[in-house]
Amino acid sequence: MMLSLRKSKRDVVLGLIVVFTSLLAHVNTLNADGMPNGNSAQIVGEPSNERLENLLLEMGYTDIDVSDCVLQFRRKLPNQCPTDKPLSYWRRINLLNLDMNSITEVQDRETDGGKWYLFKVLPTRDYHSRSIGIVVFNGLIKEKYPDSGWPFRADKTTPRIRNEFYQEYPSSENMNWFILETCYGESPGFDVDYHMSYDDQDMLSDFRSALIDYSKSKSCLQERLNN
Repeated sequence: MMLSLRKSKRDVVLGLIVVFTSLLAHVNTLNADGMPNGNSAQIVGEPSNERLENLLLEMGYTDIDVSDCVLQFRRKLPNQCPTDKPLSYWRRINLLNLDMNSITEVQDRETDGGKWYLFKVLPTRDYHSRSIGIVVFNGLIKEKYPDSGWPFRADKTTPRIRNEFYQEYPSSENMNWFILETCYGESPGFDVDYHMSYDDQDMLSDFRSALIDYSKSKSCLQERLNN
């Protein structure tokens, strides 16, 4: 049964706080799990999409595809069932949803697991408007399933919430998706901002540069014209 979106402004604000905090924690935590140190040598003379694909491969990702201004990749995590943590995750990033002029420099962060590096890109106004629904949805989920750790901690409620999520957001919608693969099946969601973190500053800087170059490529420019 689909959730009603007729809630008070208070619920929407609470949902906004929950989802933006969770999304930031999701990227900073999941992208850090099990990341190997990479070779920081820059790849020169390749088409921009191939350069991104090769960098993602060096950074330990699999199932990589960079085309039509969209990045897709997967990472296996060092977790095994039974656990409430994800076993792997998949991401689909459409650069047309991002304001590439807002991309930050690579910054360092200290965590319990050591020192990490990250950058972020803000959404376009249009994508931000389209993504507000996830704020409301996550707020309602917290109300309906207060003990659930959705979407980043899996339990017996995960299949029910997943079904409700896919009713609200068909997978064909052109959002920036992530899917966590868990012991209870898929736990999907989508990112509002785009964050990328890694444990090697030079490698992440190379990836950031390649991302900027690809966003200016003929492939991306053509997609912008088509949209």
